[in-house]
Amino acid sequence: MDALRQADVRPAGPVIFVYYGIEADPTQEFDLDVCVPILAEAVITSAAPIGCKMLPAFECISAEYVGSMHGIGNAWHQVASAWRASGRPACGESREVYKQWISFDSQENVTELQKGIQRSA
Repeated sequence: MDALRQADVRPAGPVIFVYYGIEADPTQEFDLDVCVPILAEAVITSAAPIGCKMLPAFECISAEYVGSMHGIGNAWHQVASAWRASGRPACGESREVYKQWISFDSQENVTELQKGIQRSA
């Protein structure tokens, strides 16, 4: 966020965490992109320690979680159960969209959990 402020660029939407290669094993290594939506006309210089990319639309099983980050693991278990029940293969990407962020402990946080699934044929 400091890099965006220094570039005089304002967020245009909620922060999105994009997880790649995360499944059910908590010891498994994975990659994470922390994404902040910006307007298409925003100018980011190459000197900034950030990069720009377009997140593609993807099919997912999702649920909205309201509460502190202490309970988000249980909410993810429910999404994972719904995914397994669907019989659809995972696509290797999951997202958390922080629609309302107050603080780590806030019961008023609103997070959309998205478990990516492979496109149907």
